[in-house]
Amino acid sequence: MFGQVKKWLGFDSVKIKIKPLEVYPYKIDTVNAELEFTANAPALVTYVKVKLIERYTRGRGENQKIDEYLLGEWISDEAIEIDGTNPKIIFFKLPFKFQHSNIEKLEHSNLIGKGIATVFKTIKAAKSDYRLEAQCLVEGSSKNPEDKVKVVFV
Repeated sequence: MFGQVKKWLGFDSVKIKIKPLEVYPYKIDTVNAELEFTANAPALVTYVKVKLIERYTRGRGENQKIDEYLLGEWISDEAIEIDGTNPKIIFFKLPFKFQHSNIEKLEHSNLIGKGIATVFKTIKAAKSDYRLEAQCLVEGSSKNPEDKVKVVFV
């Protein structure tokens, strides 16, 4: 009975961890990474969703504006059985497409464009940060495990 209560409250649930590369080249169209699932007791993961999100900030102080863009997502609805002793590792490829502004297009066009774009981005305090978010559904658990990790493009 105590085990059922722990499972219902999510204490004995599955833990999910995203393991991306340290850096990705800027001219790619898929993010390759791994998901690591661990659990204290046997569990069944029925659904996994991984999203790549761009957080675009510009401006300073009270005039700062923040937008978030979904660049791509990977979904798996295959059942994943996790025993309570060994972690389960799943490899995934997430296809995505950058949403470049005109300044970013200029930045990646040539060396002179990169210098001009850097000046404009510094003046406007514009920058993009990227992150991967993973969520999964565990059968019989009320808590849906999730993880977020920053991704670096160079």
